[in-house]
Amino acid sequence: SLDETNSLLGLVLSQPLPAEVAWRLTRIQNDLFDLGSRIAACQSKTSRAAHFPLSRSEELEAWIDYFQERVPELTQFILPGGSLPGASLHHCRTVCRRTERELVALIEQLDQSGPESMFNCSEELVYLNRLSDLLFVMARFVNQESGISEACWKVTQAP
Repeated sequence: SLDETNSLLGLVLSQPLPAEVAWRLTRIQNDLFDLGSRIAACQSKTSRAAHFPLSRSEELEAWIDYFQERVPELTQFILPGGSLPGASLHHCRTVCRRTERELVALIEQLDQSGPESMFNCSEELVYLNRLSDLLFVMARFVNQESGISEACWKVTQAP
């Protein structure tokens, strides 16, 4: 799922994007490779994997704030979609959420294998959580920049 998230970011980057989105997504792709190597080494007998810094999650948080200041405040749930880059970012966000859930399951599995595991990836979890929120607000920003209105969720009435 982590590779899938990164590949979807590549798909998003192949589309026309505002510069302030594109360079951040490229940086995130590099982060995801670092994060993947850390997670891949979690069951290794060596400690070759570098520590994933919490500062990267803090930077994502600042980017979330940056884009949220540029889009209208949400008063309703919105449907994923809009422009092709916006819809692609929404798709990437959902895969990122799945990746986060799968990492939680991996951590739980390793915790059950005993204290020799000693794998802690709280920074990675925080990063994935903040990344999915960033992808959501980036999708909103990209759609706004494309002049595409957001479609609001309407509760389906039973017949």
